[in-house]
Amino acid sequence: MTAKTKMVALVVSLLVVVISGCCNTTLTPTEEYIRDFDVEEYELRGSDYTNPRYSLSRLDKPPNEIDRTYDYDFELVSETYYSLSLIDRPTALVAIFNKVTAGCETELQRHLAMLEFLHKVSYHNVVQPMHENGKAVFDPLVLLELNEMRCGAVARLGVDLYQSVGYDARLVQMANHVSAEVYYESRWHLLEGGLAGGGQTVVVDGVIPSVYELSHNPLLIDMIPAYLEWYVAAALIPPTSSPPHYIYPSYYYFSKNGYVGLSKPLFYYKTLPITEEEDAEYSDYGWYDYDTVLDTDRILSDISVNYQPTIPYLDSVTIKDRTARITWNPSEDPDGDLLGYIVYVSSSSRGWHYSTFPGDESVERYWQGGWEPSMYDALFRIPPHDLALIITTNTSINIPLNAGETKYFTVAAFDEHGASVGKELYYCSAELKLENQ
Repeated sequence: MTAKTKMVALVVSLLVVVISGCCNTTLTPTEEYIRDFDVEEYELRGSDYTNPRYSLSRLDKPPNEIDRTYDYDFELVSETYYSLSLIDRPTALVAIFNKVTAGCETELQRHLAMLEFLHKVSYHNVVQPMHENGKAVFDPLVLLELNEMRCGAVARLGVDLYQSVGYDARLVQMANHVSAEVYYESRWHLLEGGLAGGGQTVVVDGVIPSVYELSHNPLLIDMIPAYLEWYVAAALIPPTSSPPHYIYPSYYYFSKNGYVGLSKPLFYYKTLPITEEEDAEYSDYGWYDYDTVLDTDRILSDISVNYQPTIPYLDSVTIKDRTARITWNPSEDPDGDLLGYIVYVSSSSRGWHYSTFPGDESVERYWQGGWEPSMYDALFRIPPHDLALIITTNTSINIPLNAGETKYFTVAAFDEHGASVGKELYYCSAELKLENQ
């Protein structure tokens, strides 16, 4: 090696050392958190409903003794707060907002992307994150780590994310429900993270209306698919109570009868800045310091309770003489406006399954079985029906099935109220894979 070559090699070596030193610059905990925050990972975790981490067995209590409001894994809460103690919340929230809305060019696109994120990361379990002192957990980063959120928690998370990048946002008290609104393009827009799923919301002429605007046409909210995830996750939910999850949302939003007792049409505006005392005691990002304003503009109507028909329970399957005969039990519909059933027959699967089989044991062998978080998006699509779409008032149907042929079957009950508001996606039965060997 010549002297010149040695000199070049030495210079290159020094450059490598300098560059390596630059690359190994120590990141702050906040920078590491932002670097590692993967939107899809959090969404998959939040929709992994059958994961043992959500099981109520972790509380070490009989199901009938669990307090739905105040019982939780308090040690997990403490550990999560400690693991996030060095993360700067405002900086992290800005980064999360930008990651969630990356590629969005309009406010509507950003809004829909944020809704889909909120819906996926927030599992509405039987229990909710609580401090051992009886106060609810509202720290946005802690909620994201736990992935369990009731309506009030996911609404606060949405407000925090929007406020982090300069939007005005507020909580909206409904009847026994909490939602949120965000302000852009000179008007308020509903940010519903608790009742709906799949990024679904009401859009009128390309605009998501405010609660006030919706109150002029209160049944529009009943178009959206509501509570679908609750039924998917039902395998881990004990029969401690039977909340009427199949009530159409308009009752909780705009019914005079819903606003009774302490429930009033209110707005909640978080009071900023966050005090050091609150951060030290609860670290719940200022949500124990807010102003309450009565909403005097919202129109409350004489809306009665309208029920969505329940999941059709599959009763029997018989395949004989190139015909598959399927029967199911009548869907429950307490308000009595059941119109019939929609049967979807396809050459391909709809792409999702319940966590447990809603049907008779004899039918389960035609079921492909089990929920996976990657199925989430398909849950909010109308089942494929390239082979047949049948409307019937019967609770049985015959489907032609030639030898060697495979068909996929789904049935959903629909009602007069849903049809009148333009609802398209109803509670579906289990999907059956029918084969004539």
